[in-house]
Amino acid sequence: MALHAGDYQEAQAGLETAAQGLEGPERAHALRLLRPLRLGNAEEIQVVAQAQLALLEGRRLDAFRRLRDGLEGTPPSAARPGLLLWAAELALDANALSSAEPILHHVFDQFPNSGEAPVALLTLADALANEGRKDESVPLLERLIIDYPESAMTPLARRRLSEIRAEVPGL
Repeated sequence: MALHAGDYQEAQAGLETAAQGLEGPERAHALRLLRPLRLGNAEEIQVVAQAQLALLEGRRLDAFRRLRDGLEGTPPSAARPGLLLWAAELALDANALSSAEPILHHVFDQFPNSGEAPVALLTLADALANEGRKDESVPLLERLIIDYPESAMTPLARRRLSEIRAEVPGL
């Protein structure tokens, strides 16, 4: 409630307390909301509040649109890569790869030094492979492996690349 009322300090304190007692997806979501509260600017936090409200109402695609459209006109903060990644994940959850794809490209092209860049590469590569676009997936996985050798995503990318090459010889 504090998030929607604009009391961001209270929202942050409440989420920090709640996250300690949560597990699994609920904890991950609470932590995802904390990042913009800690690092984001007021405009981004307002966008997050609107997207969160849509999620609470079960409207994932609307939450995606609110994030995408709302962030477009706001100055970026350190929270921006994570917010874009969240928007893309919402689009993918709604089976809207065509909407998620440019956002994921934006994350790893515009924020290559962020922790979200390798996640965006792997997320897009996996989504493309699952859509039968394995030839487009391979260069993304290779880029992740080469550009982010220390990332926790790199072993996953190596495994996925091996799976794709086993399925489609010559890639």
